[in-house]
Amino acid sequence: MKQQYQGDVSLIQCEEVNKAAEKIQFKPIPQSGIVVALGEITGHSHRIVKEREDVVVEFGQDERGFYFRCPQGGAKIVHEEHGIQVLNPGITFVGSQWEYNDLNDRKVID
Repeated sequence: MKQQYQGDVSLIQCEEVNKAAEKIQFKPIPQSGIVVALGEITGHSHRIVKEREDVVVEFGQDERGFYFRCPQGGAKIVHEEHGIQVLNPGITFVGSQWEYNDLNDRKVID
């Protein structure tokens, strides 16, 4: 399993993600990219964009989050404060981080 974080967003690649993605309908991302999360305080966005115009990057979504398919790579997640992270080739699940403890579970706030 490959897992990365950017602020309150997690990026996961693993066999379970690949299996879940079999049920997802993918379509090309727009030139402006896809906003996958907004900062609750600053309003900054976590956005998936293509690194180059000639690469194929597709997305789909379910109730848990977004799936990005980048067969040859060429996608990145950008944020005004957290910088840039490159998505590895393949299928990446992008969702929210969660904090767990004995009292309650809550979504991480950026």
